Amino acid sequence: MTDEFKKENRMGQTIGQMATDTPGAIPVFERYGVDFCCGGSRTLEAACEDRGLPVETLRAEIAAATALSPVQFRDWTEAPLSELTTHIVRKYHNPFRADLPLILALLDKAAQTNSRQAAVLTALKRVLRRFRQGFELHMRTEEQVFFTAVQRLEAAAAAGQSAPRATFGSLQNPVRMLEGEHEAQARELQEIREITGGYYTPPNVDDNYRALLNRLQAMERDVHEHLHLENNVLFPRALRTESSARPS
Repeated sequence: MTDEFKKENRMGQTIGQMATDTPGAIPVFERYGVDFCCGGSRTLEAACEDRGLPVETLRAEIAAATALSPVQFRDWTEAPLSELTTHIVRKYHNPFRADLPLILALLDKAAQTNSRQAAVLTALKRVLRRFRQGFELHMRTEEQVFFTAVQRLEAAAAAGQSAPRATFGSLQNPVRMLEGEHEAQARELQEIREITGGYYTPPNVDDNYRALLNRLQAMERDVHEHLHLENNVLFPRALRTESSARPS
């Protein structure tokens, strides 16, 4: 396949597809503020037009990033859904549960030693507490309800059995709810970004404040990747599996 053909083949591809097929695109999307997790159904051309970004520049940076880091990523579009849901729990859910209390503790330390940033830190604490509360409930719902239903559906399909009935009906119902919660989480991350001025480090702040900004920015990246993997890979695959299964 020639480079020209590859380029033509990517034209019209959605942002979510690009992030899935070419993970090297994700850091580029992050750098330019392109929403690939909750806005993954849009094309790169449409997203760049809305943000006033040069689409060919982004395409060139994505190609360069991919060439510099030719890492073999797990193809989650083909892996068993049970493996994908387990990966999401281990890679994103469990670390988030461990990290956010540490981030809040670091925020408290930064507040004690950076009085000039009191307004920023107070606003951050309010948003982070809300974010933590909502996201922890969201993860429990996914693990105890949605992931379990997906795993049962996949097992039944593999055994040639009828699709098991769920109390919530079609998977479309929890998917709609979870996607709505993802949009709320993305808005809260954007609020955190705006409160910190894009994770700007003011002069005369100490290491606690700098470490806090670094942890928040890393959390933002991880949550974006997490939401992308669910919105653009897990949910569509689960719905396709359900639609092809024989009802019980």
